[in-house]
Amino acid sequence: WLVILFVIYFGQNFIKSEWLDVLSPFWLIVFAIAIHIVLFVLAVIPFWTEIKQGIRKIARNFKLTIRYMLRLFTIMIVLMFIATYISYGITDKLTSVNQENIESLPMYITIPLAVIWAPFVEEGVFRGGIRKIIKHKLLFIIVSGVLFGFLHAIEEATLGVAIATSLPYIAIGMVFANSYARTNNLAVNILFHLLYNSLAVLVSTLK
Repeated sequence: WLVILFVIYFGQNFIKSEWLDVLSPFWLIVFAIAIHIVLFVLAVIPFWTEIKQGIRKIARNFKLTIRYMLRLFTIMIVLMFIATYISYGITDKLTSVNQENIESLPMYITIPLAVIWAPFVEEGVFRGGIRKIIKHKLLFIIVSGVLFGFLHAIEEATLGVAIATSLPYIAIGMVFANSYARTNNLAVNILFHLLYNSLAVLVSTLK
């Protein structure tokens, strides 16, 4: 299942738009929905027992979990600020193509994708899945963070811009990976990812 998950998740980013031009708008929507459902199932089902156990741990240690997430959020914001400053200095742009594409979608699509789908699928792929392959903590954090960053900047015009634009996402990915390596609790990562994306969506609506 892990191979299938990686092939579908990473492969979808290399499907060229002209390959899909043969599909009518209706079948294009069906195709997109099918891919998202398959990825959700592949990313969640294998970790379902772990996620349920993690939820119980959160419930038993709710106050500690909230304090931990606040520390995590503070660290993430600081690293993101530094990475964004460096990225802006190189590219002279504050928003990635990925972010622009998300913000261009209707809210009834953005909210399910960003707040529900992405936290489960991305944590399953970049944390749960990669951790099963890479046992070394530091190597896992680096690989998970870099892949997470580049997948969020793959649509940039040039490789140089993609590398620079990926820096804030790499920072986020490494924080998430470090959290999973320390807690071994995917539910904590999913919850924090969900809250972070919810805040990001809220901020984007206020622009």
